[in-house]
Amino acid sequence: MATKSAPKKTPKQPASRKPTPTPAKPALKQLSFAFPFLRKGNGKSDASTRFTDEHDIYRLLAEREPSGTYLASSNGMWHGGIHVTEAGAGQSLDLDGGLRCIADGVLIAFRANKTYPVSKIAATDTGSPYEAPYSTGFALVRHTMEFPRDTKLTFYSLYMHLMSWDDYANFPKRQKPSYWPRQWLVTQYAQDKSVSGKNGQAPDPTQQGLRVRKTPSGVVAIGILPQGANIGIGKIETKNGKPWGQLTDLHGSSLYPQEAGAYVEPSSVIGGWVFLGQENGGPVVQETVEDTLFDQVVVVTDQAKPGDTSGIPIKAGDLIGHLGRYDSLNQRSSGARIAHIEVFCDDSIESFVEQGRAWVNQHGPRKEDWVALGLPSDPTILRIEPGTVLYQRAADNKFVQGADPQSRKTDRVQAYSLAELARNSERRVPEPRPNPDPGFPVSWWHVDGVNERGQPIDGWVRDFNHPGGGRVTREFAQKWIDFQCVSDAHDPAHTIFAETQAWVDHASGENVPDRASCSKLSPLMLKAYDALFTKGDGSRAADEVCALSKTEREGYPWLMQAASRLIVKHESEWANPSKWRQLIVELEKRTGPKPQHEEEQKRIEKLAWWDEVMAGVSGFPGPQVFHIHPVAFVGNFFKGDTCACGCCLGKVFNRYRWIRQRRNHPPQTYYGPLYVGTKKLDKCTGWDDLIAKSKATEDEKAIVIAMSSNEGNMDAVQAWDWQTFSAGAMQKTVTPEGYGELPQQIWEFQNENPSLFEEIFGRCGWSIKQERGPRIYYSSSDTANEKITGQELYVFIKKGFQEADSGFPKESKPLASIAHAMINEEYQKKQVVDFIGRLHIAIAKKPSGYRNSASNFFLSRLGRALVLDHDVNAPGNVSTDLGTSINTLRARHTGLSADPAQWGDNRAQYENELIQIYGPSRHMNSAVERYNHLRGLL
Repeated sequence: MATKSAPKKTPKQPASRKPTPTPAKPALKQLSFAFPFLRKGNGKSDASTRFTDEHDIYRLLAEREPSGTYLASSNGMWHGGIHVTEAGAGQSLDLDGGLRCIADGVLIAFRANKTYPVSKIAATDTGSPYEAPYSTGFALVRHTMEFPRDTKLTFYSLYMHLMSWDDYANFPKRQKPSYWPRQWLVTQYAQDKSVSGKNGQAPDPTQQGLRVRKTPSGVVAIGILPQGANIGIGKIETKNGKPWGQLTDLHGSSLYPQEAGAYVEPSSVIGGWVFLGQENGGPVVQETVEDTLFDQVVVVTDQAKPGDTSGIPIKAGDLIGHLGRYDSLNQRSSGARIAHIEVFCDDSIESFVEQGRAWVNQHGPRKEDWVALGLPSDPTILRIEPGTVLYQRAADNKFVQGADPQSRKTDRVQAYSLAELARNSERRVPEPRPNPDPGFPVSWWHVDGVNERGQPIDGWVRDFNHPGGGRVTREFAQKWIDFQCVSDAHDPAHTIFAETQAWVDHASGENVPDRASCSKLSPLMLKAYDALFTKGDGSRAADEVCALSKTEREGYPWLMQAASRLIVKHESEWANPSKWRQLIVELEKRTGPKPQHEEEQKRIEKLAWWDEVMAGVSGFPGPQVFHIHPVAFVGNFFKGDTCACGCCLGKVFNRYRWIRQRRNHPPQTYYGPLYVGTKKLDKCTGWDDLIAKSKATEDEKAIVIAMSSNEGNMDAVQAWDWQTFSAGAMQKTVTPEGYGELPQQIWEFQNENPSLFEEIFGRCGWSIKQERGPRIYYSSSDTANEKITGQELYVFIKKGFQEADSGFPKESKPLASIAHAMINEEYQKKQVVDFIGRLHIAIAKKPSGYRNSASNFFLSRLGRALVLDHDVNAPGNVSTDLGTSINTLRARHTGLSADPAQWGDNRAQYENELIQIYGPSRHMNSAVERYNHLRGLL
């Protein structure tokens, strides 16, 4: 481009230099959250699903776990977490799926039992001796969140009473936690061998072992682990129904090269993947473990990458362990299983909450201020104050107070996730013309509540300017709405009473004045009581605190939810075990010595871990910490999915007309829906994770992103040709018979992520069956809930988008759910990994007439991207066209070797010339334009 000369100006005094623009600050990192367990499927073959609503968990805990309630147990002891038992809430949970980490973080300490410790109760006059196993296993995870900018909170999640190593042998379906540093022995059944070298070197037949691959079940091999090698395995994944493990350590083992005569650097295979199944008549690896791992606190300080916070990275929803044994010392019951889950942090929580609230109060309505932080600008919580009348819905979609509105006036604070409410279209009615108009969509929502008589009520509220009294607001999670920090003195023996003796009186039913009165509570628990109970005289305060899970008339446990918003400072149960001696001393004044008391003290001492972690983890707080209800914490920040099954897409599908031209066939016109999508592959949220886990490289990222710009968006869906439809970045297809690349990809995803498959595909009507290959089915109320596939599905998908139809753009519920699933974070990663797999397949092809693969001729990003581009669009032409291009190159340079490894110092020059020949000459659609586009990017 020609440049113009600037006009001459009269000389002036030197102007002050313009300040360098301040670079934009990075977006605040948003933690992902997950509830700590999975919901059991409805049948033996049904996959478990994630909890998405905290209310469901409170109902379950209130009904099944009355003794392990947050704040206080049923026997009057302080309790800083929640209990889940196999016999209680576990009946509704996927126990094989185990406990799940509640948020992204790093695991900093754990203890694993080899076998469970055993409490031995001696024989007494009234009973025989017995043994009671119990778990001291735990996992401790550190998390950090930031809001507003430069204001951070470090908190910890704890998972106690985890399953022992030996107990896993009783549950073959249960996967051991990946953070246990296990070793695997390569057995004699691993018989992979090197291939012949490039110069004809023959492999040594005695060198046999286990091949290390770049990706699970991938075609690219890195090296071979010898038989007898001990290796470390971290993450384990299932690929096409087969188990694969990711290498974390070689423990000094050497490797055989993939090609005879070559050398493989041991460090290059770390992060690679090995097969963990059976071949040649037996297991190719056997799991081993060092006894030094067990029955001690292991502080993890050196397993992170340089620059990372020390610890083992773990994601929200990752497996953390399974319920372990915890047999009672008093009930002589065997086989009891339990887990204790809690969240705690230091005193900084008080200022963190205050600063978050102050920022939201000042900046909440200003979308641009949220954008500057890189955060969503819409509230996520619907809050209904006490005194709000729940309206009734009339037949014409009008909302009225109805008869006796006082009986439908709420008496407790209600808080709902807007994302969760939006999952059920029957709970939402948009307000067509709000007056005044607040500038955002206004809706009526169907909610539940309780009135002042304790009766369950339900009805409708409007999320802006709710009529009839009361107050309904939309709140930001960062405001910590209704959470309250509480601190004061408490009983050192961890009862809810001011004095331990008062607990003994209450527990034994002693006839003393005001035995349960609020005057007997500790100052701390009195504050908690006053926050929860605004009515009554307090004469039964202790009983009321011990019954927070109680519900009236099978209603909702509103007290339990209210208590979940109290952030209470209290000494940890897991520190200073001697504190319990005073409790036993006072108790035995009434009961006399009992063997159970002595065994209980032994248990308490073995369960403690705080001092050991504090000594090994920098910055770990002292035992006086604030406790946060784990379900309430997750419920407040859980993002959920406001576009469940694609409901947010709305009318975005246009009709597309396409004419198919074929030799010796008349032109054929097709019509069908088209959605171009919005999510480009370079915006995939999982690139860093894939690269960190060695599932992708920076070169592969650059190639795939450049290549994808010639393809569709990650959420693009179209159904306008002879196929049923296609979707995703590579536009994988569903054939008119219901088969194809997309059903194959979704089937693999189902095997790898069964619960997530159910969430983003299954509950939206899509299913996969194995019928001579993966075949896709769809069902909904529009199909009379019948599963359809093949020609019936073909016609159904295209219905309403034919030549005679009108009213575009319009909705397409089945394709909207597909588009929505395509941009789920894990499915984005699946698309990327498949794209990379296609790259490996493409560059593994050999040019016609040559022994070397395309990857040997092209080392550059551009060269490999051209081969991938060619293979995606005209796979049958790659070998021929590349062979012809190499022939042209060699004709220009007489004597040029057919082996690119022999091209010497001019290798890069020859490759660049080959690119210029091959790129525009490829037999495919728009070869020149696509070549120029890729060249401009790479």
